[in-house]
Amino acid sequence: IVNRIHLRNEAKMATLERLVPHLGTLEATRNQLHEAKELARKNEHDLRNRIADLQESNFELSGSSKVQAAKISQLEKQIRTLENDRAELARQRDLALKEVEDHKIKSQAQFDVLVGKIKKLEGARDEVANVAAPIVQAMFLNNNGPSTLDASEIFDKLRVASDIYFKNIKEAGSMGASMALAMTKSLYPRVDIDAIDGFADGTSEEAALDLISNAQKAADKIAADVVERFQDNDLRPTGPENSDDEKTDTN
Repeated sequence: IVNRIHLRNEAKMATLERLVPHLGTLEATRNQLHEAKELARKNEHDLRNRIADLQESNFELSGSSKVQAAKISQLEKQIRTLENDRAELARQRDLALKEVEDHKIKSQAQFDVLVGKIKKLEGARDEVANVAAPIVQAMFLNNNGPSTLDASEIFDKLRVASDIYFKNIKEAGSMGASMALAMTKSLYPRVDIDAIDGFADGTSEEAALDLISNAQKAADKIAADVVERFQDNDLRPTGPENSDDEKTDTN
């Protein structure tokens, strides 16, 4: 037993002798482990702070991205609205161009109609002049001696003169009304204008008489023009008793 105890102690001593060289290394390793733990603890604290900062930045970026997304959505809506407005403006432009073109065609047609009426009135004026010519000629010859004209022909002309006179006045009034309607329609193309019989609302009898007076003045002017036309010419019948010398003396 003593020998066994002695051998065990020797084994322990041998083991301790083998471990003694490594005790310094073990202490250094322990110190390194302690430093590593401290460094790990510090790094963990820094990492936690960094994670908190990143989370805060992420929250800010998330809010900013939502704001940017809302702005982008608003801009997209504005772009769609502008595109719709552009399409509407293009449609209105096309309608306006079409309306102007239609109005131009209609105005040209109205102008052609008015030109036709003016030419018709000019023909009516010539007709009045032709009717008045024998009458004026008869008056002139009556004042300057006997006439070879047929009195029945003159009376026939006198009978139809009033009808032609009032017919021309009516056509002149119709042309004036047509021109007034055309001008009104050209200024206000969307206003519907219909012709009516009789007097319009607000038109008095005095206004109608004024219109008749104006028509009478126009007729007097036509008659004066006709008379002046024939006064510039020698309407007396030619014959042996009317020589060139006598015409010269008369003029």
